[in-house]
Amino acid sequence: MGKVLLASPRGYCAGVDRAVTVVQRALERFGAPVYVRKEIVHNKFVVRTLAAAGAVFVSELHEVPSGSRVIFSAHGVAPAVYAEAEARGLKVIDATCPLVTKVHREAKRFADQGYDIILIGHQGHEEVEGTQGVAPDRIRVIDTNQDVSILTGNKPETPGENPAPSPKERQDFGLAPGESSPNPARNVVPGSQPELAPHESVNHVNHENAATGETDGGTNGKRKMVWLSQTTLSVDQTNETVARLKLHFPGLESPPSGDICFATQNRQGAVKAMSPKCDVVIVVGSANSSNSVRLMEVAREAGAGASYRVDGAGELCADWFEGAKTVGLTSGASVPEVLVDEVLQWLAAHGFDDVEPVETLEETTRFALPRDLR
Repeated sequence: MGKVLLASPRGYCAGVDRAVTVVQRALERFGAPVYVRKEIVHNKFVVRTLAAAGAVFVSELHEVPSGSRVIFSAHGVAPAVYAEAEARGLKVIDATCPLVTKVHREAKRFADQGYDIILIGHQGHEEVEGTQGVAPDRIRVIDTNQDVSILTGNKPETPGENPAPSPKERQDFGLAPGESSPNPARNVVPGSQPELAPHESVNHVNHENAATGETDGGTNGKRKMVWLSQTTLSVDQTNETVARLKLHFPGLESPPSGDICFATQNRQGAVKAMSPKCDVVIVVGSANSSNSVRLMEVAREAGAGASYRVDGAGELCADWFEGAKTVGLTSGASVPEVLVDEVLQWLAAHGFDDVEPVETLEETTRFALPRDLR
């Protein structure tokens, strides 16, 4: 008889729960059709269920009849999309996750203060496109280690080195002739702090040169640099990327508070806790769900014998569990619990009917609905 370790927290995060409820409430209040730009969340089952109830999912706003009601997805949109909606007389209901909105506000503040912004995230992901659209002339997206190498001129990354920048680096970050790096001693004014909205955490931005501890009395008109990130990345991989960037850009500043959302971190933490005990870890989530794919990677890195991502029980393969005694089970932040229940039923039918919860913490955060749906 096999055992199932059931990770908690798992499944819907506060932002997804809010976004799905927005569509459901809009259908109840206004009736079908209600148009939704892009998938409201990255889960096939959820999208199919809402479409069956009367939601119409479109790729772009030109597919929405003028004057109609449209919902923006949890991943957020660029300011240009808001402007297009207004120009076409669309009635917008914004289901953007408040934590994504926080990153947009950070991007705007830093761009307004003259920073060049490195956005760590997956090129082409809707959240990244929305954030980049806040300040397209200021934001450079870094997706892979190769992107870091291209940005840094593919130089050896030895701690303490400050290699000469490549021509591409000079162009992207406005280095003056003869300037070898974005010198952290002139990046910021001591005591300066990005103005934070009342609800945001007030943590310091590191204005000191990590190597010398020196600060500058002024910016001298030179460029400043900061990194931001997509909210659904692997915490460990993001930290590694930042460390690599700082080897070449020691003056690179961090956001005043972390951009990876608490739900992403909590789900990754639960997977890390159970994976060393698991022969196999199953992650329920769709292929286009960034946080679900990251959970599969985190499980492998944390010591699971193997890990697989499935949309639901129908994608499970009995061969994966041959010789296994302990199976870990979790789900991405856009996955309803009904899909996890179906996987548990499948596992029980295949000899894994001893379910043991592995709870690392309890989530209690809830986000308010948009004002016109309360």
